[in-house]
Amino acid sequence: MGAKWRAMSRDVTRLLPLMLVSGHFGAGKSVFVQHYMGEYRGGGLAVVVFSRTRSPLDLTLIRGTMRSIGRKRDLVVDIQIDGAREEGRDWQTTFARAVRDAAHSGAFDRMVVELDPSQDPVEVARLAQAACAEASPSPAIAIAANGNGSASSSATAGAVSAPVACHYRIIDAPAFFFEVARVDPAALTTEVVARRPWLAFTEFQSQALRTADVVVLRATPDEQFTQQHVAACEQFIRLMQPAAHVLVRQSDSLAWEEFAFAGTSAVATALAAGPRDAAAHPAFPATESWLLTGRRPFHPERLADVLFAEWPELVRMKGMYWLATRPNIVAALSWAGPSFWSGMAGHWWSAIELKHWPIEGDERRRIDDVWEEPYGDRRQELVVVGAPRISGALMLALRNAMLTDEEMELGPDAWLQFPDPLPDITAEMDEEA
Repeated sequence: MGAKWRAMSRDVTRLLPLMLVSGHFGAGKSVFVQHYMGEYRGGGLAVVVFSRTRSPLDLTLIRGTMRSIGRKRDLVVDIQIDGAREEGRDWQTTFARAVRDAAHSGAFDRMVVELDPSQDPVEVARLAQAACAEASPSPAIAIAANGNGSASSSATAGAVSAPVACHYRIIDAPAFFFEVARVDPAALTTEVVARRPWLAFTEFQSQALRTADVVVLRATPDEQFTQQHVAACEQFIRLMQPAAHVLVRQSDSLAWEEFAFAGTSAVATALAAGPRDAAAHPAFPATESWLLTGRRPFHPERLADVLFAEWPELVRMKGMYWLATRPNIVAALSWAGPSFWSGMAGHWWSAIELKHWPIEGDERRRIDDVWEEPYGDRRQELVVVGAPRISGALMLALRNAMLTDEEMELGPDAWLQFPDPLPDITAEMDEEA
């Protein structure tokens, strides 16, 4: 009986459903993933986050959500597209290995994949399914249920399948028009959308939208972007993907039933149609990514000059920064087209009493990894994505905004006296508290 049962067990195909989350730069994909994790009531989640460079802000926020809601069985994997290329490997190999190991560990109910805007959801899903079809996990990075990187004892024999359960497309309405559609929202009317639906949308992004099952349209109407523009944006989306369920939301919160999708995913349908002609598939517009790092704070006046300047070929800037006049605050920045936000992401560990630090574990190791005297973990980490032509000017402007040798010698007390035209980013956190 035991031998027969073991033979039957090997014939059972285990499922690792894929939840694909896509969207343009600054659309709010990471925030959506955090809410998904918060609402999910099942077992372990394997979360893959594709990023351009080694900027840990999104990863830090997702891991923080994991800890705050007590999801100890979840795993978060960061795959750096440009970083993998620099190290002589491609992201496809890294992703395939992560999928294969998560699938064969048997520790996870489903996999959530946050895509980079340059990735085709159909091809990412195809790669994941091919990885699951491989016979065994890679012993070098076998995954445990707690995601700590140790060998898993829960891995079992048998086939694993990764069906696409849902493709979520996240869209920020103002940035949707500026970065993707290249249309001034004030000039966009329902009549314009109906008359020229393809005028203002790149073919690459329209291809991704055609395979969306649920579209979350993040829109907060105001004097510049009215309810009429939101309605036109929604109609624009429905023209391109009539089958999608469109959710228009002014906040990032969604109830669990709104995450649910019971139909056949459009990505699954595209996969069943077979491989697509690569030559005919639209290419993502040419962009480059850079990572600004530094151990000097920004001078607030010079940083303001950079942030308030016109950078028409800048697609995305995000990350965390250190400001000379606010030495204890981790300032976060997110810039995508017309959408700009800067706020308080917390405090630097070097500004927190040691008794409140984590004693051990991954978080303590991450603090030790970035620590550098005399200012501890204070640093600049900003990812910049844009047309190749702006790289030199923008990166130079940001570096010049950091303190000079002479200003560094003045010391932290003198830095507090620098003129600071930037808005108070602590007010929002005080209101939330």
